[in-house]
Amino acid sequence: MKRIIVLAMIAAFLAFAAMPSTAQAGAEVQWKMQSFMPAASNLHKYLQEFCDLVQKATNGRMKITLFPANALFPTLKVFQNVKAGVVQMAHTSAVFYQGEWPDGIVLSPPFGSTDAMDYWAYWYYRGVKELAAPFYEKNGLMTRGRIIGNAEPIWSRVPIRSIEDFKGKKIRMSGAPAKFFTKKLGASVIMLSPGDLFTALNNGTIDACEFSGGSVDYALGLHKVTKYMIMPQYLGAAPTEFLINKKAYEALPKDIKLIFDLCCDWAEVQITQKIFRDDAKAVEKMIKGGDMEVIWLPDEDVAKIRAMALDFWLNDMGAVSPFTKKAMDIYVQMAKERGLVK
Repeated sequence: MKRIIVLAMIAAFLAFAAMPSTAQAGAEVQWKMQSFMPAASNLHKYLQEFCDLVQKATNGRMKITLFPANALFPTLKVFQNVKAGVVQMAHTSAVFYQGEWPDGIVLSPPFGSTDAMDYWAYWYYRGVKELAAPFYEKNGLMTRGRIIGNAEPIWSRVPIRSIEDFKGKKIRMSGAPAKFFTKKLGASVIMLSPGDLFTALNNGTIDACEFSGGSVDYALGLHKVTKYMIMPQYLGAAPTEFLINKKAYEALPKDIKLIFDLCCDWAEVQITQKIFRDDAKAVEKMIKGGDMEVIWLPDEDVAKIRAMALDFWLNDMGAVSPFTKKAMDIYVQMAKERGLVK
């Protein structure tokens, strides 16, 4: 099914990109995009491929210049800077602007589905995209290209072998999982940007962290300052996005706008698949090529955590606003259909 979707999208894209331009000859659009990833990461490389594709498909009429994390502004200020037009777009995640959009907590339920297809179904076909639309509209923003992160383990300097071991541990975490680990598991949660993780772990500022499914963690060198991989993954199918200034988007010539949309669709599927592939290879390197010990929490503890998660989805995440109640009711129904919860 995934292959069919990818091939159909690529075919549509190539067919459209081959059409002659209808915009004014010589017109050129210059955009800037900042990512929350460092330049050394695999994801930064794939985002550059997206930028190159846009330029090629528009015959050089649209150029997107990519900047790594914190190059133009702090990662946690992405919302304000895209809204103000400092950059026309950013590759980011709603966890980085959760202060502006507390309802965004519904996008990353802890201990939920680890399948990217489930997230896309949740967003596109279960009504969550429509529920979120008024927030973006009132802020003059758009969201496209929902690239899905792989299931994320916890990387730790210290062994965590049971549910009790989370108590008091200083863990870098964000979004809904941060609230879950604080309230349900007794951890002390800290929010740090990706570029600060290596130093914080090396200095003992934090005991453990989460960030990606493996490949970006490897690029950041987290395997050099941690010894334990805690499983099962606490979070899966977490979305990143292209956050876009709507005024800049609406100013695009009609044909370039459509090509840009198709390139965003390409990025959504292709980059997601590349990340999943790279994560598997990176985790294997960490385990086989180093001193990383994989710790699986006992089955009885996992069962307790999943029961806590269901309660958290409904009574914490769902209690933030009418929006989150509707969204989490949708998510719980989907999780039951998938057999994640009873």
